[in-house]
Parts: sequence; structure tokens; C-alpha cells
Amino acid sequence: MRVSPGGVCGWWLVPLLLVWVLAGPADLSSAETRPVALQTTTLRDFSTLPSISFPDVKPAFKEKNFPPQEAVNYREIRSLVGPLTPAQEEYLEKNRFLILPKPAFLMARRENRPPADEMLANFDALGGSLDPARREPANARFVGPDVILQAWRLYLANRLAAAEAGPLFDSTRQLLSDLLKNAAALKAGTSGTSARNWERLTAQLVVPLVLLESGGENPAGDDASPPDTAERTLARFEAYRARFSPAMAKNIRTELIRIHRADTSAAGLLGLTPAYPGELIDYTRFQPRGRYAGQPRLRAYYRAMAWLGDLGWSTRTEQGLADALNCALATSYDPAPSGPNGTDPTDPRAAWARVMEINTFFLGYPDSPSYLEWLPFLMKESEVPLFTADTGADEEVLRRLAAASDSIVPQSPHFRGLRPAGDSRVLCIFPRRLNLPALIAEELAQPARKGDPPAAFSALSLAALAGHQDARAMLPRQVALTRGLSETAEEIPPPDDPQKPTLLTRRLEALAARFKNEPEAAWLASEGAAWLRLAGTLSAEYGSGHPLYMRSRAFAVKQLETMLGSHAGLLHDGGAAALPPAADRAPAAKKEPPEPPAPLVKGLVEPNLAFWREMIRQVSYTQAGFRDHGLFPEDLADRGALRRFLKRLERCAALAEKELTGEDLTEDDYEFIRLFTLDWMAEPPDGAGGPRTDEWARSALAAKAQDVSPGDQSPGFTVYEAVGEPRLMLVLTGNEKSPRLVVGLVYSHYEFVGPHDRRLTDGGWRETVYDRHRPQASSNGRRPPAPNFWYDALRP
Repeated sequence: MRVSPGGVCGWWLVPLLLVWVLAGPADLSSAETRPVALQTTTLRDFSTLPSISFPDVKPAFKEKNFPPQEAVNYREIRSLVGPLTPAQEEYLEKNRFLILPKPAFLMARRENRPPADEMLANFDALGGSLDPARREPANARFVGPDVILQAWRLYLANRLAAAEAGPLFDSTRQLLSDLLKNAAALKAGTSGTSARNWERLTAQLVVPLVLLESGGENPAGDDASPPDTAERTLARFEAYRARFSPAMAKNIRTELIRIHRADTSAAGLLGLTPAYPGELIDYTRFQPRGRYAGQPRLRAYYRAMAWLGDLGWSTRTEQGLADALNCALATSYDPAPSGPNGTDPTDPRAAWARVMEINTFFLGYPDSPSYLEWLPFLMKESEVPLFTADTGADEEVLRRLAAASDSIVPQSPHFRGLRPAGDSRVLCIFPRRLNLPALIAEELAQPARKGDPPAAFSALSLAALAGHQDARAMLPRQVALTRGLSETAEEIPPPDDPQKPTLLTRRLEALAARFKNEPEAAWLASEGAAWLRLAGTLSAEYGSGHPLYMRSRAFAVKQLETMLGSHAGLLHDGGAAALPPAADRAPAAKKEPPEPPAPLVKGLVEPNLAFWREMIRQVSYTQAGFRDHGLFPEDLADRGALRRFLKRLERCAALAEKELTGEDLTEDDYEFIRLFTLDWMAEPPDGAGGPRTDEWARSALAAKAQDVSPGDQSPGFTVYEAVGEPRLMLVLTGNEKSPRLVVGLVYSHYEFVGPHDRRLTDGGWRETVYDRHRPQASSNGRRPPAPNFWYDALRP
């Protein structure tokens, strides 16, 4: 991996590649004869590394062991969570923490708005009244990584949705509009095969453009009637219809109708090839799902990006190569300067690079080649003295390109040894994305021998790679259970030799060794890599100088559930007048005469300094990236969401450091722990996203982690990662000579296998999770799966 002097990955700063040719006589100005200089663009990391340093800290957390009944707020906490069984009491005393189902208290509601997220709203509610006179002993809050990770995930998911409905939507539309103008200019004066090639490319470009144009102009998506219907899209196409022959116009209309219906598979009509297995286009992939279903612009963006990412040009055919070459010419083409200042009215490369850079941060790395790999290949393998609008019709050029096309492979700015399984012989404008955990999963699932079924996935492999030793030890058994669906699976390693390396553990070791050479920039440049880095802060073992609960053997298992619960969320998302973010709860206005404050309530910030410091680094990096790309300026203001979140992280880190070094916290410190809020982090920016309901706020989610199709040696199955209702975590702590119980919210994680032919949706999973609260039987007849065996240590 080469790194430029500026600290950015060398691949990411591809040198500007130019093939400049003398323009010839001055009267050769038609698009047919005018040379086109092929040009790449530069792609950068989302931001630059933040310059942050942290002091070394020697742990000196001081507390004495005491039974739960001696906690000063034991009775009040018992009133909150309900009576504990003798086994739970014994577990709490031994391990100094206990995880319980969340009681059915209501989520906090502020300013007559429903909560944005179940976990975060309940965390806020634990702090109690804003008025110090009404604080209660049960308001001793525990601030751990779970709620912070949940807040950060939801913030990023909402910002991605807002970017897709706003700047990414606009940049993609600008790119397609520019390409259409350039293609029309290059087509002028051509004839025969060349003219037909340009018409076909223009048709391929106009489909996603009119899909976007049918999505409306309002990024907030609160139009009175959703405009992105097939009729509206067809009406938008009428503005372009005159550019096409009657036969081509009919094909375009048919494609647009199929996309909106999203209910069939058929051969495409415009010369594009699926970038997934199979020759037919699966039009069901154009059905907007998840967050994309709720807003017209997001639905339009989803359909357009499915066209641009699921379909591309096959390098196996001369037609596909001709279209890809012509698109490269249209992307590189610089029209004659125009406008009042002589400026170029189009800049497709800048629009393309903007979308690529933002998507790399949020979604990960391309799974098939794109413009970036195509340009150097064309310049090397075409062997032409100059490119013109007719080059794509030159059969000799196309034969040379076809002969060398196997050398085109998708590149990655970081972690370049991981190769996605996408089809490298289909070139897409915006390839589909895979984050780092997904790339790792594909690498680990490779069959041992050709013809073997893929290895079964378990999220334990990611935790093992992040350094969690328990996860590594339990991984072989879980993979065997997934594949065999029973505890008698023959693949379970014998207990007398648990250290015997398997193919999976050898692959994990090889990946860990490879990742040691990655620069620090690699770990912040995309959300998936950043998650793996954060997971590493939850893999440590804690000794003298740390709280007793962190030194418990069971705490390592609790850390594992935090890691994998947050991974399920990452896996899940990788899918009018603005309401201002809810303000942090300030002290209540004083009454006349003021009521005296109730006794101080002492919470606890988990003193995992590595976690808090890494969170600060990642949020600082994101803040700089938003600034560099002109995203969400309102979030960067002093009272903006990102600035506020960063300040709270810095305060939590400072308090964790004080706790760990044995320094007493002030009353202001403890009131901060009791009262700072997080539910506003789950609010979409500018009030976008429609009305909020309790159903919407539920935290439970399920995501497909691996899909194994039926085969000769496999019945076929789907592995799911899921999160259920958040749970309460009680912690016994006694620093500052204050024996007490503190309480916070944590994830409940599940990994399970389902039938290949019956997919589980978020709605189905939530019915399964929440139906236990209803008096009638479950509406879908399902029960939540039993907790995974690796969480046995968390159950008394």
C-alpha cells in the first residue's frame, strides 16, 4: 500500500491520465472528427485524519466489594426493575452486573413529539425529572457503549438517507444530465453503427435520469401526493422522446414500466447486462425497500441507483464494450467553453467523484469495476492514436479490448487484498457497495475446494478478528451449528483439542496479520472499517485499577453482545417546516421560593477510555468530512447535532478518565450523567421522514448476513443477525465510597438460521419480538429464537 506525502492512499489519488492529441485543422470542429481526450478524475478519502492526542492514564478506580443489598438505592432500583430471584441476586453479587428485560415503562416524550428510538428514549427517561428537587435514587444512570453506538448508527443512517434525498440525488441527476448533453454532442454528425451505438447509450442514460426527475423537487419528501408513479415517469420521458427512433422510444417506455411494476424477470431491451448472476434482469430489485420506501425522492433515487449499479456493460460482447467506451468518451468530453464567463457548463467527472467519495464513506467499497479502472485500461489496450465519436464502432479496437478485458478488476482505496465477489466483467457507473465486514465475510466464506459449498457465516468471526478471544474459541462450534442445524454436527471440534486450527481460524489469522499493515487512514475512511476499529476497543481484558464489574469474566461476554448488536444495526442499514433537535435537558426554572434539591444521584460512565477516545476520533473525522464535502452545515454549527454529540463524547471521556484515576466527580458532573439526552440523535435532519410513531421507534431489527442457495451438498439457508428489545443493565459500583446500583440500556443480539425460501422482514421480526406484550397469541405464530449459547454467561 503506497501512501502519498499528504497521507492519502496512493490508489485513491490516481494520477491524472491524459491522451492529448493535436486538434488538426481549425475547420475540423464537428463531434465526428473532433478528438476526445480521455481523462480520469481524482478520488479522495472522505476526510483527513484528525490531529488528536490523549494522555496516558494509570487505572486507579477504587471500590470495595459489597452485597447488592448494601447499595444505597437498592430498594428504589428494585421498584424500577421488579423483584430479583435468588439466582439473580447471587449473579449480581458475583459479577457486579446483571442484564434484565426492559420493564414496560413509557418512553420519554418531549415537546409533544413521540420518541425517535426505543433504546435512546428509554435511556433519556432513566434520568428522571429535570428539576433537581425531584431527582430520585433510581435515576443513577449507567452510560455504556451500547447507547452511544446506537445513537451514532442512527445518526449516520439518517444522514445517509438525507444525503441520498439531497446532495447525492442532485449530483447523480447532474451527472446524467451532463452525460446526456455530451453524448448528444458526440452523436452529432455520426452515422451507421456509430450513430446506433450513441442512441443506445443515450437510451441507457435517459432511463435513470427520468426516474430521478419523476421523484419531485422536495428533499424532505412531504409532497401531498407521491409523484414518482409510472405515469409521471413516462410523462417526463416525453421531453426526450424526439431524440430516439420509434423502436428505441418504445423500448425505453417498456423498461420504465417494468421498473415501476417491479414484478418480473426479463431480458433487458437497452443492451445492459446484470452485474449479478443470470442473463435476465430481475426487475423486482427495483422495488424500494426499507428507508427508501417512505419518500418520493428516495424511491426515485433507489430505482435510479439500482439501474446504475445492478446493470452495466458486459466486456464479453462488442456491444457492451462499445457502450462502455462511448460512456467514457461522454464522461471525458469537454464541450467548447460557454456561458458569460466562458466556463464549461458540464462537469460529469466532478459529480461522479462526489457520489463515489460519499458512498465509500457510508456504504463501503465497489464490488465491480467502474470509470476509475476503465479509463487506464482503455488508454493502454485500445492502441489508437486518438479517440473520436466513431472509435466505439471500430471492430479492431473492440477486439483488442475484449482480448484484454480479464485484466479489469475492481480496486479499493484500502484493504486491497480483499476481493469482492462481484462480476469483474460487467462495468457499472455506480457499482454496488460492500463495507469492510461484508468483504471479510465473503473472504471467510470461500469454499476450501472448488465445488464445495461456502462456509457458514457467523458474526463471531468479526468479533474474533477484532481481538475477542471468547469469540474465537466459540466460532467453530457456532459455524458447525449453522451448517448442521444441530448440536450433533460432526464438524464441531473435539473438546480435547480446542486449540487445533481450522481453515476458518487460519484465515482469520491471515487477515489479522494483513490488517496490521493498513494505515490509520484506512480505519476511518469508511463506516464499516470504523465499526471494526470500535469493536476492537470492546475486546480488552481489565485488571487492577478498573471497576469490579469490568473485571468479571462474564463482562467479556457482555462486551461481545455490544459488538454484535451494533454489527446487526450496521448490516441492517448498509438500508414541511423543520423541527429543531430537542435541546438537552437544562435545569428547571427556579420557583419562588425554590425547592431544595434532593440528594445527589451518582451515575457512572463506563471507564473504557479506548472506546471513548476512538469514538471522539471517528466523530471528528466525520465532522471534517462533512465540512469538506459541504454536507449538513447545520450539524456543524455550535448547536448542531454533530457538534453537540462530539461535546458530549468529550465530556464522557473526561468523566471516565476522572473515574479511572480515582478523582471525585463534581455535582455538575453527576447531573450531566443523569440528564444528558441522546434520543435527538435518531431524528432525521430538518424534520424529514414523516410523522413519528411508537411503532417507528422500535429498536428491534433483523438483517440478512448470508444467503446460501440450495445445492447438492446444502439444503440452502439464510443466516440472520438481529436485535431484539433493548435490555436493562444493572451495575454495582462503589467508587467515591458510594455503594450504589446504576442502570443503563444495552443490546439484545441474536444470530439464527432461517429457511432459504421464506425471508424474514423487519416487520415479521418485530411482530415476533413485541407480540409477547399483547394479550392475544402472536399474530405470526413465531417465537423469538433462544439466545445463542455464547451468551450463557449472561443468564443467571
